[in-house]
Amino acid sequence: SVRVVVTESDGTQSIVAASVDSSSLGDVFVATLPALPCLDVVDVAARAESLAGEFFEQALFTALVADEELITVDDDFEVASGWIVGAPDDDAGTGIWERVVPRGTAAAPGSDRTPDGSFCFVTGQGSAGGGLGENDVDGGTTTLTSPAFDLSASVEPVLSYWRWYSNDTGAAPNTDTMPIEISNDDGKSWVLLEDVTESNPEWIQANFRVADFVEPTSTVRVRLRARDLGPAEPAAALDFHAF
Repeated sequence: SVRVVVTESDGTQSIVAASVDSSSLGDVFVATLPALPCLDVVDVAARAESLAGEFFEQALFTALVADEELITVDDDFEVASGWIVGAPDDDAGTGIWERVVPRGTAAAPGSDRTPDGSFCFVTGQGSAGGGLGENDVDGGTTTLTSPAFDLSASVEPVLSYWRWYSNDTGAAPNTDTMPIEISNDDGKSWVLLEDVTESNPEWIQANFRVADFVEPTSTVRVRLRARDLGPAEPAAALDFHAF
């Protein structure tokens, strides 16, 4: 089933009914929502019930209700665009972020997420046929920071990106996290968007309403900190698309 939570502009939350149909679409499920006011925030999650009567829920995506969108920034990493690899307190020995055409492993994507594209950022490109731990993040943190984006004139800007995260291999699986943060003062201070903990061997889309975290300004930046704080072997990739 699908659970849909709607947050109105005044902060009021409600659960709305969504009819789900997959009869003619195979593995694709289509949910039809009732008409909603513009600028409401919609959180969609999938729910499943086990034979023992236990419920499990997985968040799918967050969307803003609107009748049109204006793309302020669209960066598919096909060309170098000012993203910064490294920070003063980085200490990872391997697995440093780099923009490449990825080579797939069980812990890393074999292609980027951009239609007709090739490049994405990954935490260390291994050799063809290499092992999972060949160039994983080891010994600390590696940071990837965006250039400054001007969102000062945007109406209800939304940050959207695709990420791939693996942290379920090695001697201590699922012990690391990857904080993703946003700044509206050119990187002087940071606010947490999400702390990625769950491994997914696939591209996952994340969407965030910028004003829920910081005031949109002319110097908005995003950063990802892939970390190895134990004996696990984390790996991550980013394909960044649009505000």
